[in-house]
Formats: sequence, structure tokens, C-alpha cells
Amino acid sequence: MSDKWITKELFEKSLRTFFDDSTISILKYDCKPAVPLGDNYTSDITRALVTYKQEGKPQKVISVIVKIQPRGTIVEEWTIKLNFFKTEMEMFSKTLPLIYKILGPDMNGYLSSLCLLTTDKPNLMLVLDDLKPCGFQMASRTMGFDLEHCLIVMKKIAVFHAASIIMVRD
Repeated sequence: MSDKWITKELFEKSLRTFFDDSTISILKYDCKPAVPLGDNYTSDITRALVTYKQEGKPQKVISVIVKIQPRGTIVEEWTIKLNFFKTEMEMFSKTLPLIYKILGPDMNGYLSSLCLLTTDKPNLMLVLDDLKPCGFQMASRTMGFDLEHCLIVMKKIAVFHAASIIMVRD
């Protein structure tokens, strides 16, 4: 179980890094599984509601997703062998921020969650903003997308592809 790595200190470091504010302090947090058992195979995913305070500002609440590489299982072996988790960490912490910079502030929505923090201590972990409060939800993996949502995904992939070409070119 990966809950032992989800701590007040993890959230404090995540929010301080993301908001570039060393005054942030965590008041409380509440965690629960983000997906039903068996819906994710390469990481343990937890949703956390984090209440925090910044100096001189009222307290706020943010919902985040914590993805943790499983330890001591066959899954850990293949995520290491195939470099799954480190690739995902690189994508969220380096590649996507560059793509968002290319697309600029007028872009119509993000292509993914924003990364608050990646760390390899005490385990490989990503802390991401949670898109559920914005109205996003996971499609059923057995039902798939309807045509309307397929078209939305294809348009976002096209934008991502165009921005990635500019990123590589520059």
C-alpha cells in the first residue's frame, strides 16, 4: 500500500513548488482511491482534498491526484523495465509545460492535468491537479467514447501534435 508516502510534507512541497510560495502550509488533507480497484495497472492513484493557507490570504482547498509507482510487485518490475513511470514524470514535468508555453494563455483548455510535483523520494510519485472538479470524468473503459468525445480527443491530439513539432523545431 502506498498511503504511507502521502503526507502533509508531500502536499506542502507540491503546493509550494507549483505556486512558488514558501509560505504555504497544509491545514488538513483527506485521501481516497481515485479509481476503482483494477482500473489502473501501472500505478496506485489516490485523490486528495487538500486544505491550505498562504500568508495573508484566506484558506483554500485544492483537489489533487497522487500517482505512485507500486513497490514490491510484478507491476513495479515492468514499470521499471519499460521506463513507464519515469517517462510519465518527464512528460508531465518538462514536455507538457513547454507545449503549454508554445500554445500560450489563449489556448482553449489544457491537454492534461498540470503537474504540481514529481519526486523519486521516498518513491516515484507525481502530484497532479485533479480535473474532476472541472467537470471531467473518466469514460468507461468497456464502453469507450461516443463520436462527440472522439472528435474532441482528436482535435486535442492535433493541437498537441502541432505544438510538439514547434517544440522540437525550436
